[in-house]
Amino acid sequence: MTYGSVTLNPGTGGEGVATDEFGGKAYQLVKMQHGAEGVANEATAATPLPVAFLRDAATHVITTATPLAAGATYTSASHDSLMTGAFVTHYIIADVDGTHYYEESIDNTNWDVLDADTVFGGTPFEEAHLVQARYHRTRYVNGGTIQTVFRHQMISRVVGAPHTIGISSNDNIIAGDKTHNANAPSADALESLGHVAKAAAPTYSEGAAVMARVTLSGDQAVTLDGEAVVLGAGSANIGDVDILSIAAGDNNIGNVDIVSLPSLVAGSANIGDVDVLTVPAPLSTTGGGTEATALRVTIASDSTGVLSIDDNGSSITVDGTFWQATQPVSNAGTFATQSASTGNVAHDAADSGNPMKVGGIARTANPTVVAALDRVDAFYDTEGRQITQPFAPRALTVHNTITLTTTSETTLIAAAASIFHDVLGIFIANSSATAVTVTIKDATAGTTRAVIYAPAGQNAGFMLPIPMTASAANANWTATLSAGVSSVYVTAIAVKKTG
Repeated sequence: MTYGSVTLNPGTGGEGVATDEFGGKAYQLVKMQHGAEGVANEATAATPLPVAFLRDAATHVITTATPLAAGATYTSASHDSLMTGAFVTHYIIADVDGTHYYEESIDNTNWDVLDADTVFGGTPFEEAHLVQARYHRTRYVNGGTIQTVFRHQMISRVVGAPHTIGISSNDNIIAGDKTHNANAPSADALESLGHVAKAAAPTYSEGAAVMARVTLSGDQAVTLDGEAVVLGAGSANIGDVDILSIAAGDNNIGNVDIVSLPSLVAGSANIGDVDVLTVPAPLSTTGGGTEATALRVTIASDSTGVLSIDDNGSSITVDGTFWQATQPVSNAGTFATQSASTGNVAHDAADSGNPMKVGGIARTANPTVVAALDRVDAFYDTEGRQITQPFAPRALTVHNTITLTTTSETTLIAAAASIFHDVLGIFIANSSATAVTVTIKDATAGTTRAVIYAPAGQNAGFMLPIPMTASAANANWTATLSAGVSSVYVTAIAVKKTG
């Protein structure tokens, strides 16, 4: 590039014009000016050339209406925000669900997803973005069903959000033009949007513009200083209040805590449920007040506190039932000593009167079984004879039969933890042609408790009137043949005991 000049009308020595010469040609250099008619302002930093954007005008539009196959992807061309503007809007509608992606890039090659949204079939989708990187584009991935309708449009603009004011925390600050408690407010300005936090009520200058006060925890602080507050009819609840005076009538101000009680108006004024800390005259909470001036108290049925009552000169009248855990009693008389409960007829004397007797229920059928540890009635027959089970209930008896063919010691009754098995009876059937003896022991290799002779082809055994006691808990009983034969059958009956 070479700067030069050209003389206008060179034959007469005309004015020179500045030029830029390249490629064998001279191009005139023009200096821009602006202004109204008759005014020429040079374009400088102080008087720049005014430029206005058409804020609603789109610079670039990309539209597609070609339906996508199942799982197919549509990717728009990219826009350079330096050329097309940094504000972009998207409009999409499809008849099946899909996913819309907004992407930006610094080099038009490597793309980053900034936003991903589900587009529901049949529902129009629209959004706007302020472009931060140089390039931007949109991408749409169809769902698992082929589309029959797909309309997708991306519009770039130079000026964003044409009908709203955008406020960025990095670029914009909104501030009032009045100092707190120092300036009078203007006639047409809202001076502040914030509040001032103060623990105590402040004092401001008369007529000054001030910020609303909140407590240190951020709650709005409101003080009624002499203003009248009218409570509407009904059950309006204004929370916790201090009441200085109560108007006549049936006004109900809800549940309140009353620190001091002013004079009550005549009539049946109802101020709701109250907690009274101090009681004004003529009511009295101590001393010997009469019924007319005494404070009447009803104790809650679920109260766990202690009620202190003045004895009113050792005279207390109680209406209803009075209960006290421990009641002292004083009596100058003599109390008879109560004797123990006994029958009224001695042993071997004729039965008479109504003595205490042990009885039960007469039955002609077994009773219904009850649960263990339940209380039960004694069992009698219809003639008054008690029916009992010898040794133990049937559920505690054990029966077992074994077959012996060798001289090996064999368990007859198995051991059980913490249980003594006391033997009630043993029966032996010898089906062989050889007489044998059977030795009964109270444990494997234990003490021999009985030896029973079993003749060939015959039975032997016993049923004891009292049990043969086990020598230890958790021990088995065994039986051993004197000779191997085929076969000897041994049956044992025992009762379970725990000690």
